[in-house]
Amino acid sequence: MAVITFKTLNSNLQDSLQSGKVPEKNVIEISERLKAETKKDFKLVVIVMSVVTVMLGGFLAYSMMNSTGMREALLQWIIGFVVLVGVLFFLCYMAFVGIIRIQFNGAVKEGYPELYKKCKV
Repeated sequence: MAVITFKTLNSNLQDSLQSGKVPEKNVIEISERLKAETKKDFKLVVIVMSVVTVMLGGFLAYSMMNSTGMREALLQWIIGFVVLVGVLFFLCYMAFVGIIRIQFNGAVKEGYPELYKKCKV
């Protein structure tokens, strides 16, 4: 059985940030740490999606060579391939980077509007 995991902000931290209970120094430190983590995770997402794109593209090219029916609908297959890779990239990005960024930025904007531009991830 497969398990789908995704990164989220700790609910206690999110509540503390929204209510402004965290010292400003710690908010800046958390922001810097999250920036570094999201940068690393984004690189990982790009690498994984590059491998997936090459594998799916290779399979599509192999299928095109062996089937004349698929060659007649080449444009539709290519458009479908691009859309599929785009959707997969978006889902992977949201699972590993996007959700935590949205949560942190929203909490900082609500609790520390004066630090929002400086601490935005």
